[in-house]
Amino acid sequence: METRRPRLDYGIALGLGLIGLILYVRTAAPSVVALFDDSLEFQLVLPTLGIAHPTGYPLYTLLGYAFTRLPFGEMAYRVNLFSAAAAAAAIGMLYLAGRELTGRRLAAALAAAYAIAIPVWWSQATVAEVYALHGFLQALLCWTALRWSHGTGRLWPVGLALGLGLTHHRMIVLLAPAVAIWLAARFGEIARERRAWSSAVVAFLLPLSLYAYLPIRGRVTTSLDGTYRNDWAGFWAWVTARDYNVFLTGNPFQIDRDVRFYLDFLREQVGYGAVALAAVGVIGLLLGWIGAGRRRARWDGAGLAAALLATYGFGLAYRAADIEVFFIPAFLTTALALAAGLAVVQEGWEVLCRRLTQVSAIRPLGHVALGGIVLMAVVWGAADHLPQMDRHSRWEVHDLGVDMLSQPLPEGAAIVGILGETTLIRYVQFAHGLRPDVLPVPADREADRFIAVDRLLREGRPVFLTRRLPGAEQRYSLGAVGPLIRVWPKGEGRWDPLPGRIDQSLGAGVRLRGYLVESKALRSGRLVRLTLHWRAEEPIAEPLKISARLATPADDKVAMRDDEPVHRAYPTTAWIPGEIVQDVYDIRVPPSVPAGRYEVLVILYRAADGTESGRVTLGPIELPPP
Repeated sequence: METRRPRLDYGIALGLGLIGLILYVRTAAPSVVALFDDSLEFQLVLPTLGIAHPTGYPLYTLLGYAFTRLPFGEMAYRVNLFSAAAAAAAIGMLYLAGRELTGRRLAAALAAAYAIAIPVWWSQATVAEVYALHGFLQALLCWTALRWSHGTGRLWPVGLALGLGLTHHRMIVLLAPAVAIWLAARFGEIARERRAWSSAVVAFLLPLSLYAYLPIRGRVTTSLDGTYRNDWAGFWAWVTARDYNVFLTGNPFQIDRDVRFYLDFLREQVGYGAVALAAVGVIGLLLGWIGAGRRRARWDGAGLAAALLATYGFGLAYRAADIEVFFIPAFLTTALALAAGLAVVQEGWEVLCRRLTQVSAIRPLGHVALGGIVLMAVVWGAADHLPQMDRHSRWEVHDLGVDMLSQPLPEGAAIVGILGETTLIRYVQFAHGLRPDVLPVPADREADRFIAVDRLLREGRPVFLTRRLPGAEQRYSLGAVGPLIRVWPKGEGRWDPLPGRIDQSLGAGVRLRGYLVESKALRSGRLVRLTLHWRAEEPIAEPLKISARLATPADDKVAMRDDEPVHRAYPTTAWIPGEIVQDVYDIRVPPSVPAGRYEVLVILYRAADGTESGRVTLGPIELPPP
């Protein structure tokens, strides 16, 4: 058992947190990186003090809002930094909890270091998500409860940590059995210390008052999907996340995961060796092999076993699609148990050294070897997962949002899309000040998108879609504007002429009437955007596709994009003879393609068998360096 030196322990915790912070900041996403998860929602909700999806996350919203006031970086990046900071703080707190559990610095430090690069944990430390802060509050609750159990801390911090946890994420209740066991280790003292109880209850209730944020902000705003109702029934349904209980009581997505899935997932995330050592740690505590006393160690082991059973049991029972993140509490608890397992190894080595008194000088070598093995595993795992975890150059979604609002959209245009896409548009409007006159209209169901389009057209608004709407080609005339799709009443499409004038037949009753070639150097890479004007001379009986290419005399496939017209939304069989159809193709240029002059080649071919109908070269374009 190592002597208690709090300043040294806090210094070690700070150092481990800094190591995690450097890694997480270095690999953090520079802006928005996803359309279809919660991170994009938080990147808009936090800086605007909006209302997040259930449970509302008021603690996360308010703390994250403070990070959005940082004077540097993209607005979304500042929210991502909040996750990095919270995850780093969790690593430091995990060390303190492990130190309190085992009484050994080396074991606790190695276990905390091991947790830094757990892939699913790392992934949540680089984007705007709630799990990094939850990890910190989980470790804080374990540390404060263990300190009370050991007689080295007070009771009110336990109540505060639990209250903060419930103000953030319901998964904190998974630790309730463990906390109850750790508190029961001093049950007689708890019964006598009424003042300690009352202060703990007050500390528990105070953070819960932050839920008043929802009705206060609900007076001026609502959730991004508009479903939050600012009355008692709506408030209670929101904070209890009642609709999410279906993932425990049922299987709405019909998810079928077998034992092999969970075993492979466990191996990929923490490794069987770490799990085995964690099990040894629990057994060691229950048998009194480690810790300051056999009785206390047994209480510690019982609480740790309860935490492992609850967190892993929840992950196995929850039927959400993104199940990986719901195992984070289990993996952090495993890291705490790993500290106990490493302490057992240390204890065993020291017992052996005491018996071999003639070679007692080798005792430090065992500790060095243990540290080296664990750190090598950490570094090896981090290096292996780095390409997947590193998001520091992921600008694709950001560029898409800016691109949509950089198009020549008419004043007061409306963009109809699914919630993630319209949230991206709202984020760009807020963070970059682009086109505040444009109206984003979220509609996840296809039937609702039809209703929205028809209503907006009746109102006289210019209407654009973010994606293909099956069946729209029969009801409307469509055309591409950058990444968007313009919607006109059938037969009423009108387009300004393009700079490149041409009138060439490509066969199959199709003529190319104009073109525009643009070279764009985006943060996500280079692309060549090709805008085309087609004209159908007669009804087209079969679907045709277009291949847009960059070519040299020696290679006509330097870079290419093959697709159906108008972002797959307006097949040639729906074209009206005589109408002009505006079409757009983005040719992504790989970094391996050098700067220089290239020809732009367009090929029209039959979708059924790939038979070429016609081709045309549109002239040279200069590519910038990668």
